[in-house]
Amino acid sequence: MDKKTTQTRPNLGAIEGPRLAQSFADLITGLRCRLVSIFAAIWSNALEESDRWPLFAPVAIGIGIGSYFAMPVEPGWALAWGLFAFPALGLMVLSRPHLIGIAAASAFRYAAVIFCLFAMMIATGFSAAKIRTSLVESPVIVDLKRPVEVRGNIVGASRQEGGGWRLVIAPSRIESVEPENLPALVRMSVRQKGLSFQPGQRIEIWGRLMPPPDPVSPYAFDFARQSYFRQIGAVGFALGEPEILGPSDKIKAQDQFSVFVAQWRLKLADRVRSHLGGEKGAIAAALMTGDRDLISEETREAMRIAGLAHLLAISGLHMALFGGLVFAVTRFVLAAIEPVAVRYNIKKTSAVIGWIAALLYLILTGASISTQRAFIMISFMFLAVLLDRAALSMRSVTAAGLVILLLSPESLLDVGFQMSFSAVIALIAFYEHQRRRWLLQPNTYQERSRSAQTFRTIWLYLVGIGLTTIVAEVATGPFAAFHFNRVAGYGLVGNLLVMPLVGILIMPCAVVAFLLMPFDLEQFALAPMGWGLDWLLNVSSEVSSWPGAEVYLPSWPTGALVAICLGGLWLAFWQTQWRVFGLAPMAFGVALALTHESPDILIDRDGKNVAVRVSDGELVVLSNRRAKFAADSWARRSGQSAPSETKGRFSCDSEGCIVRDPADPKISYIRAAAIAEEECQRADILISQVPLPRRIRNICRSQILVIDRFDLWRYGAHAIWIRGTHWHVEHAAGVRGNRPWSRSK
Repeated sequence: MDKKTTQTRPNLGAIEGPRLAQSFADLITGLRCRLVSIFAAIWSNALEESDRWPLFAPVAIGIGIGSYFAMPVEPGWALAWGLFAFPALGLMVLSRPHLIGIAAASAFRYAAVIFCLFAMMIATGFSAAKIRTSLVESPVIVDLKRPVEVRGNIVGASRQEGGGWRLVIAPSRIESVEPENLPALVRMSVRQKGLSFQPGQRIEIWGRLMPPPDPVSPYAFDFARQSYFRQIGAVGFALGEPEILGPSDKIKAQDQFSVFVAQWRLKLADRVRSHLGGEKGAIAAALMTGDRDLISEETREAMRIAGLAHLLAISGLHMALFGGLVFAVTRFVLAAIEPVAVRYNIKKTSAVIGWIAALLYLILTGASISTQRAFIMISFMFLAVLLDRAALSMRSVTAAGLVILLLSPESLLDVGFQMSFSAVIALIAFYEHQRRRWLLQPNTYQERSRSAQTFRTIWLYLVGIGLTTIVAEVATGPFAAFHFNRVAGYGLVGNLLVMPLVGILIMPCAVVAFLLMPFDLEQFALAPMGWGLDWLLNVSSEVSSWPGAEVYLPSWPTGALVAICLGGLWLAFWQTQWRVFGLAPMAFGVALALTHESPDILIDRDGKNVAVRVSDGELVVLSNRRAKFAADSWARRSGQSAPSETKGRFSCDSEGCIVRDPADPKISYIRAAAIAEEECQRADILISQVPLPRRIRNICRSQILVIDRFDLWRYGAHAIWIRGTHWHVEHAAGVRGNRPWSRSK
């Protein structure tokens, strides 16, 4: 009989448990080591460029400001100041590293301190925007149902094309409006011709007043927000001829200087236009005084398509040319006087005189936001000359951005701020990157003949203009596409043909004209300036007529622009290889922009016009005449040059319209509530220009999507995205949120 042996089975659970635990522990250790090595690499790169850290201060301020404006409701002061608590607490803890068991000189502690400082700057930007919103708060009138009498002081006056005027009035009385509800400023258009107005006059106007308008569609430009920060609480137009009551009375002391400057601006603009006349006179007045109102829409459009519209805005280019020319001429004159050149620092003296000239140019041109930005930047440039530092550096630009964002946080949302700073930052970053390579090249300039030196100088000047234009166009292109939905196809050509003349002839003649005006001899400088402006107008007309001169692009989501902007700043501010990581958010932003879908249905805030995207992808409007501004804006944001004609897509009668398109759903637009119940039975989406009775509204909404006059009155313009049998609806009020600049219903 065989002896049976008994074998004991091993306990697999008892063996595998420790193995799994050990594997998990090894995984955690490996991940920790990997994270530590990544942190060490990042910290090593950051330490290598520690001198560039301050450049991100305005970026943090901007993030805080953007966060404030992105909030759906107005934040309270507790939140604004409470944002400082967490980073401040972190800094307090990090100041005593032994309490948290870290070394006083550890890389982690330094990184944590930098993170807390960055967070505090974000809180500073958020609080600055909140403070600014409170400081500029001013009443906004409700929509008055009838014309009213407006009496007040003119603080701004500009001529309009066609002979009309646009007046900015500080009202002292508005009929049917209580004194405590008077807005700080009112903007009114006067269409009657043959009239003359001056800042500083007291006026009485009979006309219509309305609140600043809401956006024409969700995510479109918010004119009401811009007006809020300009303290304009009403807009309107005169119905009769205004009456001048005499000089202003009870004008604020701080406004007296502004009125004086506005009067001189108007006189100087008239003086310039009287010598040149026509379009070139209007452009000369714009370059010298900032008065762009008499430039015709055709000229503006031609310059915009040719990529030359930036010449019409007094910005960094004009300020640099004006102040820089005064600086260069003063230095040349002082250098020619030997006793002065030997005994004094003529470079610094010239910088002071150049700064004074820039300040006078700022005051004369009206001190708009873009001009203020340019003046702050050139002030830092002249200050750098006085301190024997680099005249134009990334630090001076970011310091200017820091000052502007803290004093005027709403500038962050302004397209002029975005485009001017993006262009300057990109140019400085480009030339910083190329400078070392150029310095390493052998200098054979002295070995060339005089003719070769002259040719090389001209060639380098043209190449410099070309490179500058390309870099600036690439840097500002995303902002132009986001805000204007179009880019200039031949902007490089237009700038190459015009910019040399602007720097050599047009702006120098403008400076000389100012110097000759006290002697009534400005015509000797304005005449050659006019020759240059003739060339500018001819180039604009020619380039804008070329096929493909203007490319239209559909709207982007804001997140796409933010990603591109942050990636571009990372790429521009750092100088070592890790700057290329900025390409990742830029690529993400581009992908987000390319995949964004435009709305399929748009309804204006008054229900007067509707646009529908039909099966071939075109956005077709119900009428090109009704609510024309909204229709043009819809088309542009959809990537079209103009609204498409109906072409039989709408079948209309006196009571309403239906959309004739093979694609579903079926859309009905009605003007009479009597047919609403019938249309509910055959339509998938019902849009009513008139209010619907509650019973019919409730019946229809149980079956289909209904948007009537009540919805438009409460929430403003609507946009609808159709997804098969479902739809997504957004309205202007939901996007804007409950903010001080949102019009109360």
